[in-house]
Amino acid sequence: MTEIKEQISKDENIIIVEESIQNSKEEKVNDLNLNPLNWSKNKKLFTLSLVGFVTMTSPIANSILYPSIIDITESLHTTKFLSNALISISTFFNGIAPLGWASYSEVYETRKKAYVISLLLFMITSITCAVATNIWLLLIMRGLQASGVSAALCIGAGTISDIYIPTERGTAYGYFSLVIVIGPIIGPIVGGYITDYLGWRWIFWFLSIFGSLTLISLFFISETYNSKISFTIKDDDMMKKKKFNPFLPLYMFKYPNVILINIYTSILFGIINIKTSSIPRSFKDHYGLSPSKAGLVFISLGLGQILGNVIGGKWSDIVLIKFKNKNNGKLIPEQRINSIWLGSIIIPLIFIAYGWLIERKVHISLPIILIFLSGFSVMTVYTSTSAYLIDSYPDQSASAISTHVFLRSVLTGIFSLFTILLQDSIGLGWMFTLLGVASLLSVSALIIVYFKGAKWREQQIITIDK
Repeated sequence: MTEIKEQISKDENIIIVEESIQNSKEEKVNDLNLNPLNWSKNKKLFTLSLVGFVTMTSPIANSILYPSIIDITESLHTTKFLSNALISISTFFNGIAPLGWASYSEVYETRKKAYVISLLLFMITSITCAVATNIWLLLIMRGLQASGVSAALCIGAGTISDIYIPTERGTAYGYFSLVIVIGPIIGPIVGGYITDYLGWRWIFWFLSIFGSLTLISLFFISETYNSKISFTIKDDDMMKKKKFNPFLPLYMFKYPNVILINIYTSILFGIINIKTSSIPRSFKDHYGLSPSKAGLVFISLGLGQILGNVIGGKWSDIVLIKFKNKNNGKLIPEQRINSIWLGSIIIPLIFIAYGWLIERKVHISLPIILIFLSGFSVMTVYTSTSAYLIDSYPDQSASAISTHVFLRSVLTGIFSLFTILLQDSIGLGWMFTLLGVASLLSVSALIIVYFKGAKWREQQIITIDK
């Protein structure tokens, strides 16, 4: 009888141990499933597509007003400077607001909530813009509208970091950036036709409807932020207890490589924004195009940017993998810069040629071709520099990209304010000559990061993901 009891006790212990092992295995499986890096390829692609759809709202909202600026000036009885400021203020807040959204996302460990709150703000301000009766209310609401819609620009980068490993991020960011460039194609075209046939106010009604559709799409997105995944940082300040501070991402500017990469890309985007904002006026004055026809010119820019994103992202990953193999499997983010040397030299030449072709009123096809080439070249550079920041700071990817967006948008906003003044005072030819020289000189920032970046990062980061 005693032996039977002992046997039963042993069997119970075995069962308990087996159950404990099974529970442990199930917990490990659950942890693996919860880790977005271990999601299936299809789920990652689905998430990336929906996040891209949400992000597309930003470039559409920013570019859709280009063809309607003249009509808004006449309708609200204001000056060209103030109506043009609608573009500048949107660009400016489009750069400042991501700092707060990135801080919110990383402090409260969420991506999805940031998307939802930002889209609600965007929809409310779009409706207010539609009924605005004076330029001042329109300017204020336009700034708040940009603040809301800008969240996805940096949170989207965080999502990519959440679900993709470094050697996949260049390609993923290239596809993600497609929506950033498709937006400027759709925006001016839709804006031009709405302005011609419905009036500029319907632009904002369109944006509020589009915003509601993107908000609905968020119900199908899973949370990607995983607080269990972390990277060890040497910097003691980065180890402090998390506390929400909308300007916390500016802390990233203490890193020289972040500053230099941002300066270079900000100058490029400032120039490309001057080009896009001047297209309606330039093609009207030199080629007599109406707002709707001038909007079609943006197709060439968008097509170039689309190809630049796809090809640039792929090429960036190929170059990174090539040098990773040469370094015995060691990943060095600075090696991505090898993929953009050619583009960085061609871009200034394209800018200079574009200005003089418009100035001399050559056949319209030539400046349109250069618009395509500028879009292609700039985006091949942009995808690589963005992927570099994400690879260098994977645990602060949203903050890294928010600083990227911040400086780029602030400089672009400042450039936009003086576009008309420069164009009127020195002409398109000399204006783009000066801008082309500025972009060529800024290549020096890339050279410094290429040779010094790894050393700087060693003082900041102990380990990086695979």
